[in-house]
Amino acid sequence: ESCEAFYQEKDLEEGSCPFHPGKPLSTIREENYFFALSRYAKPLLDHIRAHPEFIMPETRRHEIVALIEQGLNDISVSRAGGRWGIPLPVDESHVVYVWFDALINYITAVGYGWDEARFQRWWPAELHVIGKDITRFHCVIWPAMLLSAGIELPRTIFGHGFVYHRGERISKTLGNVINPLDIVDRFGPDPLRYFLMREGSFGKDSDFTWENFINRYNHDLGNDLGNLLQRTLGMIRRYQGGTIRRPDRLSALRGEPFAELEAAVEGVLSRIREALDPTQKDIDFPVALQEIWKLVALGNAYLDRMKPWSLQKGGEGDAVAAVLHTVADLLRIVAGLLDPFLPHTAVAIRR
Repeated sequence: ESCEAFYQEKDLEEGSCPFHPGKPLSTIREENYFFALSRYAKPLLDHIRAHPEFIMPETRRHEIVALIEQGLNDISVSRAGGRWGIPLPVDESHVVYVWFDALINYITAVGYGWDEARFQRWWPAELHVIGKDITRFHCVIWPAMLLSAGIELPRTIFGHGFVYHRGERISKTLGNVINPLDIVDRFGPDPLRYFLMREGSFGKDSDFTWENFINRYNHDLGNDLGNLLQRTLGMIRRYQGGTIRRPDRLSALRGEPFAELEAAVEGVLSRIREALDPTQKDIDFPVALQEIWKLVALGNAYLDRMKPWSLQKGGEGDAVAAVLHTVADLLRIVAGLLDPFLPHTAVAIRR
């Protein structure tokens, strides 16, 4: 009852729900209406094999294929008696099983059955993002329901991993929830977004601890990115009256250090494109963020190497302008790359 799902005895782990160990199970025997899921095993396998991007990441796809190949049983779609729920249209002494009617919301919310133009605009969905514990519903039952109704399937269903706390899954059922809104209230949304995407590959499990979160917050966001931004802005204000100046002899003043920086930046950008390439089997957010932070490190190292504060003392105003223009442009690139990851931070950098 914790996950409101039906399990056969073969699906249990040591006699318990695989996702709620220790919670009591109920044996139910009643007359139900069934959906003929068994008819759709071959059509589902054919679709998955023809469209490998339909289920991602690859590990989830293999799990679902193995599940279907074991054979699909018809499933109950109603509950008998006076329970709360939507009355079954063909027999109002039954209510629709919650998982069955909940899935239909994906299409009714975008117009199915009441606004055909809206439905044609928004369906099929490009991407469903779901938890890995409900892939059976979304990658087997839901597509079979759509096939039965002659409705196009979503392009991709992505089963993300669990967030653990010190190795234990965070769950309302287990009573160990860390409220993400409390973290957002204290630190803002971007630090939490950064931590979750930097610490765990999309689709795999990750672990949250306050110690690791604070370390990422202080070191990566504060010492690295924050330091580069504040140093650069501080010198632009102090040496150039708050204006990023492009000197007449910019290219001549940059020299070998700039050429080395430019080559390093191009290498980083190439690796970011590869990490986020949607045609690859996995989209690797941690690698992309790691590479973006290499740009931040390059900026800090370039400032330390060029020492614009020393150039300013020596009266080399054009050289100072060239260095600060270069680092400001690097920050512009960083802000653009951070847009999908840390949107508030990206806006703040550009501002």
